[in-house]
Amino acid sequence: MGLKETVNNDLVRYALAVFEKHDKHCNFCISPLQALRAWALLQDVAMFRTKDVIIKFLIKCGSEADLDHYDGDAMASVPRAVRLYCDEATAVAFNSNVEIDTPMQLNANSKMVTSNGIKLMSFGSDHDGLAAIHHINEDISKSTDHFVQYVVPEETAPNCHAQLVLVSACALLFVWKPDCGDLAVLDNVTFNMIAFNGEVKGNTLRFYKSSGSYEYEELGNGLTIVGLQGEDDAQLYLMKQDDDKGETGAPIKASHMNALLTYVLNSDHQTKDITIQIPAFTVAYPLCLSKVANKKGKFGMKRIFDREKSELYGLSRDCKEVGLRNHVTLWDHYHKALFTLLTKRPEKRSINDSVYQNKTISPDNAFTVRLPKIFSKKGQLSGNGSEPATSYGRYVEQWIYSETVIKPENENRRASQTTSKSIEFTSPFLFVMTRTVNKERLVIAMGRFSSMEPYD
Repeated sequence: MGLKETVNNDLVRYALAVFEKHDKHCNFCISPLQALRAWALLQDVAMFRTKDVIIKFLIKCGSEADLDHYDGDAMASVPRAVRLYCDEATAVAFNSNVEIDTPMQLNANSKMVTSNGIKLMSFGSDHDGLAAIHHINEDISKSTDHFVQYVVPEETAPNCHAQLVLVSACALLFVWKPDCGDLAVLDNVTFNMIAFNGEVKGNTLRFYKSSGSYEYEELGNGLTIVGLQGEDDAQLYLMKQDDDKGETGAPIKASHMNALLTYVLNSDHQTKDITIQIPAFTVAYPLCLSKVANKKGKFGMKRIFDREKSELYGLSRDCKEVGLRNHVTLWDHYHKALFTLLTKRPEKRSINDSVYQNKTISPDNAFTVRLPKIFSKKGQLSGNGSEPATSYGRYVEQWIYSETVIKPENENRRASQTTSKSIEFTSPFLFVMTRTVNKERLVIAMGRFSSMEPYD
């Protein structure tokens, strides 16, 4: 299979478009189905042509399997949240027939949103956006059993000009079932990160090692894919790249994600006796989906951001009221999916609010980890900044390292001695999590793992 082959799935293509718009060197994770649910919520408050545009997008990206996926039990145990936060000023005067802060059954094309929350916010009095960040982050964290935190990046916080803010979040826990139950736990294994200048910097992480029969494919160009089976009929596919000498550490390119997805969705998968070694990794990265939606193109919906064309006034008391029709716009769609590889299902957690959310609303106490500055190949800052130039400007949330990585029940197990081919994921790699619903394989999450710990 060559790299020129492409996936024939518009929802996955949409996720690919988001992937291509974000930093190519940071951790990345998106749940396209969860993002689609939020867009379905937005169309319920849209009117006329704007509503038609969003519905067209939903029909293009959605499928019956997508709807069944959320109507059934496949994702019942997944901590998730979809929210539409609306300014309580007169510009978004609510219809008294709409219930706020309670589950609401949406109409036909919102079938995939089985429950949702529409909530009031005072954006108009929040000039720097810090209060909005706190409120949204706290709400989403509690709604996802405290797995998903800091969903709103500071740099794009909704300030006093915001009217509608869309948020989608979920925590995807892949519980690996090693072949024949054969698993070893390796501590302090070096995971290498490649800098712009080719320099290698390593972190020490916990790794899992297993020998058995696993899905395995070599695509050429040094690309290797391994497939793992998990609980709840879930699958996890990992892609690594070796250089011409067969050594790990060659840079992962954006086009490789397309090759991985093509393999996952379109190919017959063969198994092989191999030994695999993978980090106990967790990935979380806040995304602003306006980077794709507010552009012209196949997945663009520019009119929802345009004050002259938006028509997002379905919640107003009088839709015909002059001044409301075209002036309610979407600020952004914030999306965050947390993916974690585990070997046993965690117990439900109860984290005190003070642990995960700072109560003091001030510029000196940020509510999110700032996104990294983008650096040029020569190590110089591409924008204005006073920080020393470095090649290691990566976004990593340190809290997930201690909060979500769970030790196996028995650390003393060791993989049996074998002479099978060894595949080690000791440098940045891509991953795709799928689940089969009604004989159709759905992409639940996709992303890139670059590092667990921040660089000095």
